[in-house]
Amino acid sequence: MSTSLQEDFNYANTIFNNNFSCSSHIYGNTNEELDDIFNSINISNKSVLAVMSSGDYLIMSHLFGAKSVECFDINPLTYRYFFLRKWLIQNGVLEYGKCGYERLIEIVNSVSNFSSEYERESNTFWKEIIERFSEFSWDNNKLITADGYTFCSCFYDKKREEIEKLVPSLNPVFYNASLSEESGLGTDKKYDYVFISNILDWSNNRSPRRLEIIKRNLLNILNSDGRVVCTHFPSMYGGRNNTPVIIKLERQVFDNDFDFQMFDDKGLVEGNIAYMYTRKNNF
Repeated sequence: MSTSLQEDFNYANTIFNNNFSCSSHIYGNTNEELDDIFNSINISNKSVLAVMSSGDYLIMSHLFGAKSVECFDINPLTYRYFFLRKWLIQNGVLEYGKCGYERLIEIVNSVSNFSSEYERESNTFWKEIIERFSEFSWDNNKLITADGYTFCSCFYDKKREEIEKLVPSLNPVFYNASLSEESGLGTDKKYDYVFISNILDWSNNRSPRRLEIIKRNLLNILNSDGRVVCTHFPSMYGGRNNTPVIIKLERQVFDNDFDFQMFDDKGLVEGNIAYMYTRKNNF
């Protein structure tokens, strides 16, 4: 067993023993209306870096024509989960939340072709997780939360054939890292778009110091006109009435280096707000 595989088993055990933070959970599916977000921008032939999370940003970026897509996440198990999601889609299950326990076991045990050694190890990981934790099911477990499983249903149903053809070929580059750490992602690559979901919501209630670190890390990985797509969940801050204050705190840090654009949130799920920062050309 490789060191990384043993470390991931230990990480999973920690979560099941209730010693976890919110970032330790894996989202079974997105809880954001990503089709509305992606229809508001043009990533065709662009380089993308996206938070891994449920894997939906990765899938959607490819569906909308990105030239390349790489992923990052503070939670190493999200990369393991991507392969679980991949196997489910290959077997006709587009959304994790719609897969029952017995079907999940059947699919994981049936996988025989792997695109990499990491995917092979991930199969070992999920087989043991399922065997070790009898409560591992989509609606009752501590490792994966499926509360957002309906959010891309209509869009995915329309794109079923395209998704089922796309996903088997995916084997993304993954950085197990955090934008809020001084060390950054550990890459010299530059990207046209960076999707960070609501990471800023979790940055110590938008502490100026943490926001400065995130901003520096973003500037280091963005092309000269690169863009950062964010979401905000007002429910974390007492409702939409507080959103202008929250965004203002954030923009006090970002505005010297980025232009701000609030997306039209018409059609987005209630309580979910999307917006974008575009890097200024300050050279």
